[in-house]
Amino acid sequence: MRTIEFRGIEVTYDERCTLSWKWQKAVASQDPKRSIGAVEALLCGRDEEYADLLCGNDDHEAPDTAADAMSELIAACIADMNESKN
Repeated sequence: MRTIEFRGIEVTYDERCTLSWKWQKAVASQDPKRSIGAVEALLCGRDEEYADLLCGNDDHEAPDTAADAMSELIAACIADMNESKN
């Protein structure tokens, strides 16, 4: 598990997900159940909590939708994992 700060929120994620081909296929899937399941796995089951915190946080300019916020969070987790490999 790794922890990052994203928009003032401490987020814990499972870095093993980002290394898994099975996870990568699931997150990119057109099947909503598979892709949402992949996000849940990455964020250790706290995806709804993080979405609520991100959309209710007045310290930043809120994105248009919770989906936008979560996409940015996922990208931040992947970027953090990539930086940690260097």
